[in-house]
Amino acid sequence: MTENEEQPSGKEKENKKVLVDELWSVFRSTRVAIILLILISATAIMGTLIPQNPSPDQIAGYSEGMRRLFETLNLFDLYHSRWFHALLALLCINLLICSLERLPQVMNQIRLERVAPASGDPERMRLSVGFDVSGTPDDIAEKVRAFLKKAGGRVAEETTGDNRFFLLNRGRYSRFGVYVFHFSIILIVLGALVGNIMGYRGKLVVTEGGATDSFFREGGKGEDEMRLGFTVGCKSFSFFLDPQTDMAQDYTSKLYIQDGEQKVAEPTVMVNHPFKYKGIGLYQASYELRGVQSVTVAVRKKGGAELGRVEVPSGGNPVEIAGGGKLTLLDAVPDPQTQTVIGATIQLDGGDAGKATLELRQGAPAALAGTTRIEIIVRSLADNSEIGRVLAERGEEVPGPGGSKLKVLEYSPNFEVHGKTDSMVQLAVTEGGQTVTHRLFGSFPNFDKMNAPKDRYYQIGEVTEKPPENFSGPYDYSLVGSDGLYATILDVNYDPGVWLVWLGCAGLFVGMGMAFFWSHRKLWVKVSAGRVSVGGQANRNAQAFEMQFRKFAEKFKEFIAQDKNETLRPNA
Repeated sequence: MTENEEQPSGKEKENKKVLVDELWSVFRSTRVAIILLILISATAIMGTLIPQNPSPDQIAGYSEGMRRLFETLNLFDLYHSRWFHALLALLCINLLICSLERLPQVMNQIRLERVAPASGDPERMRLSVGFDVSGTPDDIAEKVRAFLKKAGGRVAEETTGDNRFFLLNRGRYSRFGVYVFHFSIILIVLGALVGNIMGYRGKLVVTEGGATDSFFREGGKGEDEMRLGFTVGCKSFSFFLDPQTDMAQDYTSKLYIQDGEQKVAEPTVMVNHPFKYKGIGLYQASYELRGVQSVTVAVRKKGGAELGRVEVPSGGNPVEIAGGGKLTLLDAVPDPQTQTVIGATIQLDGGDAGKATLELRQGAPAALAGTTRIEIIVRSLADNSEIGRVLAERGEEVPGPGGSKLKVLEYSPNFEVHGKTDSMVQLAVTEGGQTVTHRLFGSFPNFDKMNAPKDRYYQIGEVTEKPPENFSGPYDYSLVGSDGLYATILDVNYDPGVWLVWLGCAGLFVGMGMAFFWSHRKLWVKVSAGRVSVGGQANRNAQAFEMQFRKFAEKFKEFIAQDKNETLRPNA
């Protein structure tokens, strides 16, 4: 330190010491711990009531002022907010200081105290036994020493005048149970903090035959693309449809992991069977249909047997069929729920017989397709007033109200529902980067109103159909299969604090076992001329210890006492 540098004055040092003492006094308070637990519980309730990482539609449900307040306080991503992390950190500090404050007292309690009891005679204790014996004090002391060592525990010995005292100290480390419990809670909270601050969650989408080394972090705004540090490739994806519910089950992704130039693993990831590499977990979440590579069409003689099957590729490439003619795939109809191909539009070039457009559906004969223009009525959810009308052909995307885009995915004039047939339109509405599918019914115009996620709902208006071209060929066609191109959607999870959480959870069980099922037990033995006195005490589980003490006293008496004027004097 140079001459120009000022050393802190004694008063400044004293002020700092006073400040540290005051902070220590605050954080050692049990009241502070209760207040912090109440605040953390209230925060958890808010995190349940307020949607975390909400979609734009969910955010739009709040008023402008409420939305700004929630965003300022980071309530839409509450568990990653700095103030919530601060509450957890303060709880850790409080538990740590409370534990350190009371630790010296416990250390004194577990150390071997002076061997002679405070009362001077074990028979004055609540639990005690005394009996007369014959033999010299040295012989009796030798027997006592042998018996106590055989009983186990730490034995101390002391001679005071003509009396010899022994102390058997057992289970003294059970007093650390509450501290193991406290430090385990601190480890769990620290693990959660480390996971929240350094960890992340996200979605990784990789198409069959493709590979990627990046994913989109959960809670991001589209630009939060992160690198994995290695490449995930998808060799194939498969799933099984439950025939009763028509829901997908048993998603399976066959992946490969490439780190640099080396392929390090080829895992198969299924639901509840994740894969981890470099601490990053990949969990099977979902899938989506990215395209159709081909459809399989069965060709039959009209009213006759099947002649064969032909695979019609996508991309507009025609293939020849038996008996002459060509088939070209124009469009495929996906089912938004199952992400499978349920229909296709095929162009049939019959040469001199002319051309025709065929609509194929699974399990149904082909139908000649005409041109169908469907009117979609857009209404306000608030007052049912008409906002506008839009005309669209199936598969055509057209502008809608409010900057939205509407696309008729499917139209069926004879859709079976509840044992009846009805006209049905499956409509995709894209707005704000998100697409929502609506199902509309002609005889139930308010059906979409019951399920509308925003301020508008949709109805079927007038349907205009142009008759199909006049074409008659010698064959029938049906859709019997498809080869879809799928993308597997994987949850990405990296939590570097999870080992702290697991360690803390294990510590909780150990701490509870030490605190509730183990006790600190002390047994005093006094050997004097012609008499042996025994007393005992435990810091918890008094009733159980009393039974143990009685059994111990009986065995001790049998080992030490002689059959002369023995007395048993329990002081209950």
